[in-house]
Amino acid sequence: MTSHGQLEYPIHLGSKLVTLAFINNRGPAITQIQQDIAIAEWDSSNCKWNTLQTFGFLNNLDGCANGIECPIPQGEKIIKITADFLRFQALIGLLKNDTPYQLQTTLTNKATGDQIVVTVQARAEIH
Repeated sequence: MTSHGQLEYPIHLGSKLVTLAFINNRGPAITQIQQDIAIAEWDSSNCKWNTLQTFGFLNNLDGCANGIECPIPQGEKIIKITADFLRFQALIGLLKNDTPYQLQTTLTNKATGDQIVVTVQARAEIH
């Protein structure tokens, strides 16, 4: 969905991408989140996702400052994850336009090491 709450397909990696995720946090509230984002491209000839090199640009991000609603309280909750790739356009510009991609966001609770993994697969436009 767009940052204005409108559904969008294909997704566009030149603007903000909003994902809603149902979370069941069985531990204490999470206040410090490390965010790592992996991008994979669909290879139809081998029927598999190939992880692309991001040169560390999408690793070890401060999730609370990078589009994650913080803190994540204990219990069941739908959280909004906003991915803003505008500052990574040098990397995004290397991707193929109108191609299926997988975005996997790993949220790590810095206090416990517990992880939440959210995966989105969609055709993406780059230009």
